[in-house]
Amino acid sequence: MVHLLIMQNTEKTERPTKTEGERFSLHTRPSKRGDVYYVQFRKEDGTWGTAKSTHVRVPKGKDGPRAQRDALVRATAWAQSYVDHGQVVARERDTFASFAGDFFDPEGEWAREKRRRGHRLSADQCERHGRSVKNHLIPYFGRMRIGRIDDEHIRHFQEKLEDNHLSGGTINRVTVALRLVLKAAYRKKLLRRMPVVEAVSEKDRKQRGVYLPGEIRALFKLEWPDRRCYVANKLAAATGMRAGEITGLREGDVHLEYIEVNHTWSPRFGLGPTKTGRPRIVPIPSLIAAELAQLVAENPRKGENRFVFYSMHSDKPMDQREATEALYKELGRIGITETARKARGLDFHAWRHTFNSLLIDRRIPLQAVQSVTGHLTDEMTQRYYHLGGESGAGIRQIAESLFVEEKKPGGTGRKDKKKEVARKASGK
Repeated sequence: MVHLLIMQNTEKTERPTKTEGERFSLHTRPSKRGDVYYVQFRKEDGTWGTAKSTHVRVPKGKDGPRAQRDALVRATAWAQSYVDHGQVVARERDTFASFAGDFFDPEGEWAREKRRRGHRLSADQCERHGRSVKNHLIPYFGRMRIGRIDDEHIRHFQEKLEDNHLSGGTINRVTVALRLVLKAAYRKKLLRRMPVVEAVSEKDRKQRGVYLPGEIRALFKLEWPDRRCYVANKLAAATGMRAGEITGLREGDVHLEYIEVNHTWSPRFGLGPTKTGRPRIVPIPSLIAAELAQLVAENPRKGENRFVFYSMHSDKPMDQREATEALYKELGRIGITETARKARGLDFHAWRHTFNSLLIDRRIPLQAVQSVTGHLTDEMTQRYYHLGGESGAGIRQIAESLFVEEKKPGGTGRKDKKKEVARKASGK
């Protein structure tokens, strides 16, 4: 039973009103030790939320006008503090599933706001976040009221992901999606406080490998069944370009000494901007330019907007998976088994790590490395670094050296000098 607050104004002193700016309403409920003050907060839609205890009591037997007035003052102060600290939840019954189900829709509120603020955002990014919501977040948090999610829930959720033997990278992606959803819910006042949502440790991230110089030369000495796959992998090794950037190349993007990286290809969303949203120029060695020119000559399609890595469909390039699967087969031919490949983290994207590491290894300035690879920060560039130090040369020459046998040094040792002196002494 709920008793509405009824005050007897027996003294001519000012007392609090029943509502404070119509933000909340106070009333009492009886208990064994006296009436307890409860508060209801007005929500954004004009309705009243669930009553909450202020923990302020009018002691039984001491319920005179002065005691009631003092209790009401303390209850009002408690409710006002609750409002001032932003702890009022706008909609208490919203579940996580109802709020997050289409949160990452490319045309939804979150995506539009990101673009409005000038942040780069691709449809692929929205899709990846959406998969995290669908496959991991909703199965766990779906029926839970979003306002009740706290640090303990999140910690237990991450432990469950680890128990399912998901990689650190996957857990981090899911955690990022969860953080974005909860931040939006907090801004909309669906959460009293923002829970702590931390990524797993960096050491748990999946480590991608690098190809060794001898492996690279051995790979590209082989005859590959599909020239498109051969050239795609060779181009990735020589430039560090992403798979989507390579398959999205059109004839007009390729020049004698460089490539214009203006877009990327997504199997689901088609041709779109690069991951960073910025075009860039990538230098290419002469042997790569020749390979690309030959591939263009073999292309049955016509026009400078045709895809370099063509397919049976005039409006689509070859599938990125074809280049990856062909790479795995050729790795087996040079003695790298599937077990070894997985243990070392060798895949198509490892070409990017290999090239980035090689440039840093040859002491190419970070700014130059970033301009070629399309990294936005020094931190991202350093994340791709895997090798040790060595003197360097120009980027184009470095790329060319990947496919050329190293010459053995000669005529510089002490024995060679002795032989030269003996030869001159003999007059030969």
